[in-house]
Amino acid sequence: MSITIRILHIVSGDTWGGAESQLFGLISTLSEQPDIDTSVIVLNHGLLSKRLNTLAINCLFIDEDKHSTLGLLRALRRSIGDISPDIVHTHGYKQNILGSLAAFFHRRCLCVRTQHGDWEIPHRVFSMSYVLRSLDLLSAKTIQQGIVAVSEDLAHSLRRSISTDKITTIENGIDTAAIERSNVRRSAKTENEAYSIAYVGRMVPVKRVDLFLGAAAIIIERAKIAVVFNVFGDGPKLGEYQKLSQQLDLTDHVRFHGFVEQLTGQLSKCNLLVMTSDHEGLPMVLLEALYLKVPVVAPAVGGIPAVLPREYGELVNEQTATAYADAILACIRRDAELRRNIAYAPCVIERRYSTTTQGLAYERFYRRLLSQN
Repeated sequence: MSITIRILHIVSGDTWGGAESQLFGLISTLSEQPDIDTSVIVLNHGLLSKRLNTLAINCLFIDEDKHSTLGLLRALRRSIGDISPDIVHTHGYKQNILGSLAAFFHRRCLCVRTQHGDWEIPHRVFSMSYVLRSLDLLSAKTIQQGIVAVSEDLAHSLRRSISTDKITTIENGIDTAAIERSNVRRSAKTENEAYSIAYVGRMVPVKRVDLFLGAAAIIIERAKIAVVFNVFGDGPKLGEYQKLSQQLDLTDHVRFHGFVEQLTGQLSKCNLLVMTSDHEGLPMVLLEALYLKVPVVAPAVGGIPAVLPREYGELVNEQTATAYADAILACIRRDAELRRNIAYAPCVIERRYSTTTQGLAYERFYRRLLSQN
């Protein structure tokens, strides 16, 4: 019989994106394991905390808006002392820094992180983002005992700065059972129905929604069929992208849906998913689209090339609107072929990228780390 291990996750919860989706799937899976005692500290109320509260776990809320940085560190330290975990598992810049420092005061517990994506390069040296990135890297190198990279490409990037011995690759997984329970089915496009292209993600600079809109303008001019573009997501640059859509004369062709909590039903109705990020780890929406038999156009960055063969879509090697438009047009021409090929994708995703596979890998990671320390 395995010894029960106590895991405490520290998360922000201020937004809902790929990292939060991955984390919820992981915690859901681990919470069902009888020999893993899971607790979570959430620093902001939001969809993540709402969903975590439906699980049979110890979920604590520490409102970061009501604490100074030092006060938040003290609160985390007290909570770690009360919970007495074997491992503190952090997610995100602030949580990595403060969580690892708080865990350091309790010498008996280890501290690990999941690196969901590569570090973004700060625009200015000694800006706040530069300071946070530097402190985050310092905590990874000197305090935390283990780093999980969500793709081998990301692990390779991290090895330039962090000891190879600390880094383990565990690929993201999606809850395929939950998708099946939602009973979504991709409906075939009728003869007179417009070809539907989706973007799903946060409205932040790294996601490069400007390239998606630029490609849309080119497609409208060049495509020989009716095309509609659906943008799902919210964030600080939403207003800017809506204005850009108007400037590109796309008002009749691009629909901004904002944040949609239950997205699988909407995504399953689309003919193509387009991703335009400058960099990625292993996007959850990519895995979900392939499981839903939706072809994908995506940049050849991070863990994407390992998941997306040409049978399921197109990889883009140049971050320009024209390159994305060319890839989209290629998928439109190959539509019948892609629909035949992608019928096999759910089996691949179920076998390699499910939350069950991911959860087992994390449990092995935790136990190996504890045995070594």
